[in-house]
Amino acid sequence: MNLPMDPSKFSFGATSSTVTGLGIIFGLLSSANPKEGVICSLLVIVVADNIADSLGIHIYRETSATKKENTRMFTISNFITRLGITFTFVALFAFIPIDFASALSVIVVLGY
Repeated sequence: MNLPMDPSKFSFGATSSTVTGLGIIFGLLSSANPKEGVICSLLVIVVADNIADSLGIHIYRETSATKKENTRMFTISNFITRLGITFTFVALFAFIPIDFASALSVIVVLGY
């Protein structure tokens, strides 16, 4: 099974995970344990929100797409894209001090 090379197949997953990730990051920076809070929240997002969005897209595409293989590819590419972006944020906060990680997360988003 080959993943699609068309960048439009990744656009929804990338946009959704960057907006969700930045919302979590900057929403939890003022919490009691911001580093742990951000990392744990991002890990919850990578599991729960990613699966929910990917399955939602899959069900929508199943009802409207003509080729089932395209539906699976679209779902898999969305899931992998969201996973990669969210784990990028997790890695930033796991290995870099929180002040630098929050600034760098914005720079990373601008790079996507």
